[in-house]
Amino acid sequence: MIWNVSNEIKNHILNEEVLIFNLPTIATLPNSTYTHKETQKWTGGEVKFAPWRQYFNVFEKDWLLTYNTPFNVTNNTFGGRDSGNSQANIAMATFFNVAEGNSGTNSFNIWFAPPSTAGTPPDFNAATRYTWFDGRTGGSPIAGRFRIETAASMPAVLQLRSHATVSPSDWALVSEIDNTWGIYRAYELAPVKVISGDANGNFKAIGQLESTLPTVSGLPPIKVTSRIKVQNLTSERIEILPTASLPAASSDNDGRVIIEDGGVNSANLIIYKGIQRFKINQWVTF
Repeated sequence: MIWNVSNEIKNHILNEEVLIFNLPTIATLPNSTYTHKETQKWTGGEVKFAPWRQYFNVFEKDWLLTYNTPFNVTNNTFGGRDSGNSQANIAMATFFNVAEGNSGTNSFNIWFAPPSTAGTPPDFNAATRYTWFDGRTGGSPIAGRFRIETAASMPAVLQLRSHATVSPSDWALVSEIDNTWGIYRAYELAPVKVISGDANGNFKAIGQLESTLPTVSGLPPIKVTSRIKVQNLTSERIEILPTASLPAASSDNDGRVIIEDGGVNSANLIIYKGIQRFKINQWVTF
C-alpha cells in the first residue's frame, strides 16, 4: 500500500484537504485493471469538520471505511459489491463510533458481511461483527470489553489456539443460539462440548469435578445452601464433632448424622430428626 499525502497536511493548512488515500494499480492483484474507488477523504479545520461530524452522528456511523463495496454518505446506503472474483468477494466495513462527553458508547468495529454475488449490496444485518468498547458502554455497568456478534441463526465463537502444530490445541468458547454457552474441544473433526451452561447459572461437565483445596485451609471444598436430596450421591466420611460443638436440635438440622467425639475410646452416633436429636451410645472399640 502506498499513501500519497497532500502538501496541506504537511503545512497544517486548515479548511483544505488534509489526507487522501490513493491506492495505485498493482498487476499482482486478482484484477489488474481494477480502478480503486476513493475510500476516505478528510478535510481539516473545525469549520468543516464539525458539520460532517454531526452529519455522521445522525446516521450513527461516525467514521466509516469500506472494502469491496462503495458507501453513499448522502443516503446512508451501501452499493453493490464491486469485485468479480467470487473467491474474494467479501464486503467489510470498519466503524469508528465516537461519543463525546458522557453521552454514549465509544467503540471500534469491524464487520464482515456474508458472501454474495458481484453487484449485490452486502447484508450487514447478517454480518459478523467484532467490537471493542471503551470504559463506557451506553450505561452498562460492564467496563471496556470485546464482543463477537453474529447473525441471529449463528452462534458466536471465541477460539483459542496454543500452537498450530500441537494437537490438541484449539478450544472454543461458544455462545449458542438457544441462549446457552459451551466450551468445546474444537481441534476434533466433530467438536465435543465438555462444559455447558445456561443463563440461570446451571452448568454440566462431561468430566470429573475435582477440588484441590487442602484440609489445612479450614474451608469445605463445596458449599451449598439447598437441603434437597441429591440422587446417586455417596460420601466416604461423616463429620466428627466434639460434644461441646454438637449443634442443637432444630428443623435446619433435621437429617444430619454426626459422630460425637466423646474422648479417648468414646464415640456416639447423633441423629437429627423431627426437631429432636438422638444418641446411639452402645459402641465398643474392636
